[in-house]
Amino acid sequence: MSKIIRASGNIAALFVCAAFSATVLQSSADSISSRGGVISFDGEFVIHTFTESSTFTLPKDVIADILLVGGGGGGGSSQTGGGGGAGGGVIYRQNVNLTAGTYEIQVGAGGTGGSKNASGSGGGRSIAFGITANAGGGGGGVGKDGNPGASGGGGSCAYVTDSVSVKKGGLAVYEGQGFPGGASTNATQIGDKTYHLHCWAGGGGGAGGPGGNGVCTVEGASANATKGYAGVGGIGRACSITGSEVYYGGGGGGGFADYSGGNTTGPGTVAGGKGGGGNGSGCNVTNVQYDGEDGLDGFGGGGGGSGGFAGVAKNGGNGGSGVVIVRYRLDFEEPFDSCETTGARKTKVSDYNVYTFTNSGTFTVTGNSSIDILLVGGGGGGGSSQTGGGGGAGGGVIYRQNVNLTAGTYEIQVGAGGTGGSKNASGSGGGRSIAFGITANAGGGGGGVGKDGNPGASGGGGSCAYVTDSVSVKKGGLAVYEGQGFPGGASTNATQIGDKTYHLHCWAGGGGGAGGPGGNGVCTVEGASANATKGYAGVGGIGRACSITGSEVYYGGGGGGGFADYSGGNTTGPGTVAGGKGGGGNGSGCNVTNVQYDGEDGLDGFGGGGGGSGGFGGVAKNGGNGGSGVVIIRCKVKPSGMLLIIR
Repeated sequence: MSKIIRASGNIAALFVCAAFSATVLQSSADSISSRGGVISFDGEFVIHTFTESSTFTLPKDVIADILLVGGGGGGGSSQTGGGGGAGGGVIYRQNVNLTAGTYEIQVGAGGTGGSKNASGSGGGRSIAFGITANAGGGGGGVGKDGNPGASGGGGSCAYVTDSVSVKKGGLAVYEGQGFPGGASTNATQIGDKTYHLHCWAGGGGGAGGPGGNGVCTVEGASANATKGYAGVGGIGRACSITGSEVYYGGGGGGGFADYSGGNTTGPGTVAGGKGGGGNGSGCNVTNVQYDGEDGLDGFGGGGGGSGGFAGVAKNGGNGGSGVVIVRYRLDFEEPFDSCETTGARKTKVSDYNVYTFTNSGTFTVTGNSSIDILLVGGGGGGGSSQTGGGGGAGGGVIYRQNVNLTAGTYEIQVGAGGTGGSKNASGSGGGRSIAFGITANAGGGGGGVGKDGNPGASGGGGSCAYVTDSVSVKKGGLAVYEGQGFPGGASTNATQIGDKTYHLHCWAGGGGGAGGPGGNGVCTVEGASANATKGYAGVGGIGRACSITGSEVYYGGGGGGGFADYSGGNTTGPGTVAGGKGGGGNGSGCNVTNVQYDGEDGLDGFGGGGGGSGGFGGVAKNGGNGGSGVVIIRCKVKPSGMLLIIR
């Protein structure tokens, strides 16, 4: 049933329907005004299917799912059985932001099947929205390996009587788009005897699995006991973008020639892969040759290999053309708030309701909705060290817009801040924030005495030990979750000029932030004596800005590093080394006054890293605790005064 809500604005057409009739669907298409391909509806999505190159016009921004399938490769031609053509590459992307405008859609053609013992040609690429699904490789002709591609074509061996001959399947050279083709064989070797009664080609690789190898077995003592089987086409990849599960990019079956007469021959006797792969053909002592069957257009299926005999090579099957399919949800044309929460603070900001979770809770959607969401992981704790602890790292930050949700209740997990180190120990990492299948990882803890910073969404700062006769450096922790943060800064204890080491204690690195790396500890020489040494602990890395609450706010700042300084040249005390903008706690410093200080805590609700401690004389104070993370959800507020139908 349709859902009726009140709204305001200018809407040209309104509908109410219990079931989607043809008339209503056409009216819906007119109201959307998108153009391109064959347009269909499944009651929830608008689906555009492109089986040939064209343009796609959107009058407004949408969140789309996109399937691209490249053209399948042609099957090989061979008097010994041609290799199967490979299926086209398959790429499926969900929740792609498409802005209003006109886009070029390129649909890859199928490759041509080989003739007169030649290999099949590769298909064409399908390209849309900057995404490319590459083509399947052609199947091998007589004595040829299969050709590479998104998936690889099957190999086809030559007629060789005195040894075993194998031709390799083509490689899949575009990661994640397909699988290699199968190898061919002409015989099997047992001891010093070769059993040979012709050739069995490999199947073309598919988007979901490799092509089968041609095989030869011996079922008795004589050569006539040899049995062979061509490789089947590799399975395609399943996708439900059209509303039901469909396979695309199946490989073509290999062809064969069999002198023993032991195989079932004829057109299409070797199965192509599920997903449009054409069947391969076989020929035996009847001396009737057959073309390979074509791959299926619109599915990127590879063409089947031919069946040959006695010097006659028939044609390999043509590869099937690819396809581009775009769908987007009708329900999210006007994504108004239909949300209820536990554990969140709700505020009204302009046209949005904003829900802020500083503790774990639940988020209930009473109708299909589209939201913006910010997730910040917990910050890492600062390190404890008698030489100055490393700054804790800021929590990872992820901001997603126009996330589509169906009705239901969702768990919201907010990551806790990590604990600051004590008694020269490193700080602990924070906790992860998780919602709607999205995870913002935690910041790493700052290093304790003589320790590198710990890895995380951002990395903690390093903290070196007290070493008088050489320069000691401890590395900052790595940022190990791509796009969520930056590494921590390194520590140092001295600087080397020629053969002289200038050393008057240690300066730790700052914790990495979601928007920039932690600063390195530095040591400089400003005169000829050791007392001229000056050092500075690394500041915390800057966090990442987000305006989901209506104004620009930084999250995930790193904690400042701590230090110990025998020269007395630094300003010391609690919080003398700046934490990163975005909740990072300040690091502390100690000099000859011999008063030690804890690092300051990161800010809760911002995922700030804790500051490193300031130590001296064998006394290690505590690193600051990391700040807890946050999950913030924004939903558009439903205007009043007008009727809008959301299916």
